Amino acid sequence: MAGRPRLPISTFGSITVVKLGPGRYRATTVFRDWDGQSRQVGATRESRNAAQSALKVDLAARLRTGGTGDSLNASSPVPVLAEAWMEDVMLDVDRSQGTKDTYQRELRVLVIPFFENFTIREVTVGRIELFLRQQREKSYTRAKHSRTLLGMILAFAVRREIIRRNPMKETSRMKKPLHTPKALAAEQIAAIRLVGLEWRMGRT
Repeated sequence: MAGRPRLPISTFGSITVVKLGPGRYRATTVFRDWDGQSRQVGATRESRNAAQSALKVDLAARLRTGGTGDSLNASSPVPVLAEAWMEDVMLDVDRSQGTKDTYQRELRVLVIPFFENFTIREVTVGRIELFLRQQREKSYTRAKHSRTLLGMILAFAVRREIIRRNPMKETSRMKKPLHTPKALAAEQIAAIRLVGLEWRMGRT
């Protein structure tokens, strides 16, 4: 007979409540911690509902202890992934605070407005192409920053084994706009000649 399926990391099983005596109830469940160990956790209160509520508060605290990134999966919203990535960036001693502040600002302005209603698995190559195309219509620099930032977030998801591949790597290459030299107007040429003439006269 097959054993009971193992709980995913940072999840818990069904909650059981037993009456210990007059005005004493204990709610228990099994929680699989970030280290892979399954532990029984519980809370005792004066009523059935109070015991369940206290246990849920304890479970929520355990989830926070593991960090946002530990409870992520492909069905998690993109803003939650971005938050977990930002937490990871803030711990990076090799990045300056100025860089971290820039990431946080650009994340809020460039990436989140487009992807705030999508889950991680819904960030497909096609949606990224549309996102970058819209950003490119505004400016090349904006599109470039958006591509870099989203690429780092998705790479973080790959490292956390939330997704198997980074869809950003399959998007179209972004071409830098050609710089077209501007011809000087007649007035500008005349002004340059005048400055040169004054400079020569000053040396004589």
